[in-house]
Amino acid sequence: MLGNWFFASAASSAGFDFLGILHSESAQEIFADSYIDEAFSAFSLENKAALLHFNGVQSLDVPRDLLTIRLVAAFHKKDTGMLKECLEQGASAGARTDYGLPLFYANPVSGDAPALTGGEDVFVKSVKIMLRGTRYKAVHLKSGSMKHEVEPEKGAFYTDTELIDLEGYVDNAFVVSDLLQNAPNQETIVPNPGFIEYLMKRVKDYRDSNQNPVIVFVPGIIDTEYSVSELIDMALTHGANVNDVGFFGTPALVWSVILGDIGSVRHLLLRGARTDIVDEMGNAHVLAWAYTTYGAVLGSKVREGLMRAMIDLLKSTVPQEIWFHKNYIKMSLDDYARRFRFRD
Repeated sequence: MLGNWFFASAASSAGFDFLGILHSESAQEIFADSYIDEAFSAFSLENKAALLHFNGVQSLDVPRDLLTIRLVAAFHKKDTGMLKECLEQGASAGARTDYGLPLFYANPVSGDAPALTGGEDVFVKSVKIMLRGTRYKAVHLKSGSMKHEVEPEKGAFYTDTELIDLEGYVDNAFVVSDLLQNAPNQETIVPNPGFIEYLMKRVKDYRDSNQNPVIVFVPGIIDTEYSVSELIDMALTHGANVNDVGFFGTPALVWSVILGDIGSVRHLLLRGARTDIVDEMGNAHVLAWAYTTYGAVLGSKVREGLMRAMIDLLKSTVPQEIWFHKNYIKMSLDDYARRFRFRD
């Protein structure tokens, strides 16, 4: 049974003008801003359009739109000074990346909504912890610490320059997260009508700025008219591969784990998601991400509880031979478990 969402999708996206938004008044002013232009200079026209659509840009409030995209640019550059300035001026910490994930998701438990542990800020903290960093300890990566799992570099280890860039990507992750968590405005921005349905029809060819296919970033498209489970099914119906990978060689399952979205994890597993896809850190099982995300949300009892439940769910899917397998950073599931006192 296709369900009502299929017919809504067909109707809503029939006349959707994806790239047309770039000609709007807001878009013209946004990308004329030198700070924003510099941050997103490498983005394709499609990625720029997606960034605007995900943030509800419609030329109705140009000053608000400009401030929102400047905030996302500051996050992109990990510029804490500009982040603080934008937040103090009223920019919402719930602004979205070009792949739809809010920078910060303010409601981990809200009515019937899925319980989530945070947004892009949690993802970056989790990566830092996985690479043996902490709130106060910087990451220092040696050659051989990461291997590409996505074309065209698939199979090659990261260059020293790429490793240095990655160190910079996670360096101030906790400071950035603190700013977002304490922002005066934390409303999650709603995407433009019709955009989600449009993306679902492009699951076979669309890639975001991090080369993620749509199925990979679907778990982060939260707080829309569709549940994540519905979005997963929509993507699969249109030909997506549930085990396709993107940024860091991770599949959709990793994103749902990081978000603490147990319902979506169960749904992905029912749809054939594998737990043992080796990512670019060399992790042989998705449980590694659950452990490091637990470390990223320490201090929030609700979020800690969600990740403990996630860990309990995933531990039963780990073959014994994988438990002591070392990743490229020389950490195993057992090492991560002991680090966060999940082992005696």
